[in-house]
Amino acid sequence: LSAHGDATTPALAAALVQAGLPAAIGMQGTLRDTSAIRFAQRLFDALARGQAAGAAVQAARRELAAAEPESFEWVLPVLYTSAPDKALISVPVAEQEVSTPPVAFDWVEIPAGPFLMGSDKRKDGQAWDSEQPQHMMTLPAYRIARVPVTVAQFAAFVEATGYKTDAEKDGKAYSYTGSKWDWVQGANWRHPRGPESDVRQKQAHPVTCVTFRDVVGFCEWASRVTGTTVRLPSEAEWEKAARGTDGRIYPWGDAKPTKEHCNFDMNVGDTTPVGALPKGNTPFGLLDMAGNVWERTSTKWVGNYENYRPDDSLERDAKRTVRGGSFYGFDRFVRCACRNAVDTPDGDVGFRVVSPGF
Repeated sequence: LSAHGDATTPALAAALVQAGLPAAIGMQGTLRDTSAIRFAQRLFDALARGQAAGAAVQAARRELAAAEPESFEWVLPVLYTSAPDKALISVPVAEQEVSTPPVAFDWVEIPAGPFLMGSDKRKDGQAWDSEQPQHMMTLPAYRIARVPVTVAQFAAFVEATGYKTDAEKDGKAYSYTGSKWDWVQGANWRHPRGPESDVRQKQAHPVTCVTFRDVVGFCEWASRVTGTTVRLPSEAEWEKAARGTDGRIYPWGDAKPTKEHCNFDMNVGDTTPVGALPKGNTPFGLLDMAGNVWERTSTKWVGNYENYRPDDSLERDAKRTVRGGSFYGFDRFVRCACRNAVDTPDGDVGFRVVSPGF
């Protein structure tokens, strides 16, 4: 119930409960129809997942923070319910009393504007044909996570939802055995190199062995719990964040990579904690954009930029571009423009997320 004109909806909600309705929510303030729909959808979603009524209203109010940020402070949902003593319960709404979301991201703002995408072989002799031709792209503003999604962040998603990854369901992932890459039985995000390995001591490492479908599931959950849109970056968004606007070859410039810049070429032989190598930061201050793990994007793979479409495919089974190289690849793979395509749960492929606009 939302207030319109002289209607006092909290009083009406209370009257409905006293007349026998088990519960009602009165809204002190007026909502747009679209915001009311978002509030209701988030409320019933939380109730369906077993949350208590008060917690469900809190979750729905966080949805209002995204839908109507200008009125978040004064649009007050009040829950009335038939308790044994006929007491009326008002939901606490002070911002500091709202529970902390189970996942948070260190966002970096990328301003709107053009950048050079792809490689010029006259400048970069290591460029692949798939990076041709170099061209100017213009993007709107967006935010991107400073580091890839970690094991701890993905574990929070799994704990909250009970999600099973494709590798867990299939019983295998494509992983490094110590001597070669192969399908490893029992390998998954919890056990990247098989049942004998685990990630309990690697909570700050990037999560691996997850597919595009797994990543979409994580992003949908993160969007719900944070109240903001969370998704994979497009290939263009990833590259602009990695190289800035000056067409540099690596995130830090044109100098060849060293083990102080990034985790590559089996210098370590495994993933490392995210953000461990600040000398490899990008012009915007992002970390781990070269090496450690390849990072998934939402863009469908095409062989070069001749017929490139910057819009993203919605087909979940399409092969998509990955960027950035990994702990296993040599220096040619950690260049900003380097492109690859992976559709399997690999032990050196992770992801980071973006949020459009700021």
